[in-house]
Amino acid sequence: MKCNLVLSPNNRGWIIEKMCHRLGEELTGLGCEVSIGDAALQDADINHFMMFTLIPGSLPARSTVAITHIDDSKRLEHARRAVETAELVICMSSMTVKQLVNDGLSRAKMCYVLPALDDGMRPRRIVIGLTTKLYSDGRKRESLLVRLAKEMDLSGFHFDIFGTGWDDVASILRQAGAFVTVTVDGKNAQEDYRRIRERIPHFDYYLYLGLDEGSMGTLDALAAGVKTIAPPKGFHVDLPHGITHPFWEYTELRGVFESILDERNRRVRAVKNLSWRAYAERHLLIWRAMLEGRTGDLPQLLGQESLDPLGGYAEGMEAHMAGERRRLWLRTLMRHRFPQARSFITRRLKRWLPVAVTARLTRRSVGKNV
Repeated sequence: MKCNLVLSPNNRGWIIEKMCHRLGEELTGLGCEVSIGDAALQDADINHFMMFTLIPGSLPARSTVAITHIDDSKRLEHARRAVETAELVICMSSMTVKQLVNDGLSRAKMCYVLPALDDGMRPRRIVIGLTTKLYSDGRKRESLLVRLAKEMDLSGFHFDIFGTGWDDVASILRQAGAFVTVTVDGKNAQEDYRRIRERIPHFDYYLYLGLDEGSMGTLDALAAGVKTIAPPKGFHVDLPHGITHPFWEYTELRGVFESILDERNRRVRAVKNLSWRAYAERHLLIWRAMLEGRTGDLPQLLGQESLDPLGGYAEGMEAHMAGERRRLWLRTLMRHRFPQARSFITRRLKRWLPVAVTARLTRRSVGKNV
């Protein structure tokens, strides 16, 4: 397939150009003949315009247009023209398709492809901070962490530990995949405490395992806005909203670690499949359906029979979109109509009033703007 990606000079140098080049690279890898230029090519199988606000008055057959967002009525008119003149428009979200459908545009001429992200971004480990020394009688219940390390993959965690006696536990945590740093107590207790306070704001969670009156480190963690994992024991129970994840025994502690890891991983999974290769494959699927005369099958082929948001944010969206339609007109006034009217009035005043008067008015206007 010969694909021509139309990139306006006005879109070079930032995100639209990046998307254009990433799409072109992946299409080439998929066996397409790709060109990038600032105008359509009559001999191309597909002409894809990267920005809907910058398309010419007429488009060749087999053209598609990318639509980003509609946040004023002028952009809505650009989108309307794109839908009318292109064979198909490709939005960036189900919400934009739904917004345009609600404004009366043809659903049959619209689909969406979610944007992609570059490779190389990796989730950082969840930092679990501990600030206690261990004792030979095991009163701090470090055995809970030892058991956790033997039963759970801890490669998603960084244990940042302050205190003496942690060497054996740290070794077991590392065997479970965790990254572990241990800062042992020095000869100057005040300097040790300064280091702890300096580090606490960088914890994701503050962990205390003991069943005594509570941990003074909990107070510092809460003052720094750090979430806590601790037993509801001692003065902990008198700290309103102080314990983020309360627990008593091992099964509860393991449940806490599994839940906070899953919370992080759900965010990662949300974009797991949004590669540039997948982005190009979706475009290719759309274009092949167009060339084969099967655009009517696209909702099924793309899994877009419903326009309910995949992230599950449907509640309240209709009310928001109804309000958004009212705001489009106001934004257009502020962005386009008022500046145009001001420019028109200024030109008329310069024509009708003496030069000295208009110069004085212009200086005042500039002074107010500054």
